[in-house]
Amino acid sequence: VESNPIRGIDEAGAAAHLVSVMCQKGKYETTGEMVAVMTGIGKTIEKARAKVYSAVEKIRFPNRMYRSDIGCKVIDALPRMHQFGYLKDMLA
Repeated sequence: VESNPIRGIDEAGAAAHLVSVMCQKGKYETTGEMVAVMTGIGKTIEKARAKVYSAVEKIRFPNRMYRSDIGCKVIDALPRMHQFGYLKDMLA
């Protein structure tokens, strides 16, 4: 979990929000279990998900694991969110 070299953070760009990471002399290493939180923006949830997983694929370190359901709960909740005035322009 700690001191594993991480590659691809710079390539992931603004989608990657580092959590348990240390950077020394331009080299990134893990410092805990949750390395990063990833975000993506798109006109549809599926487009946003595609951006997230594209960024996820760029980050590499030993024993990497990530969720495969990012954004799925939003798809189910979207009609209710629209009722309350949120995410009006977003489509599933």
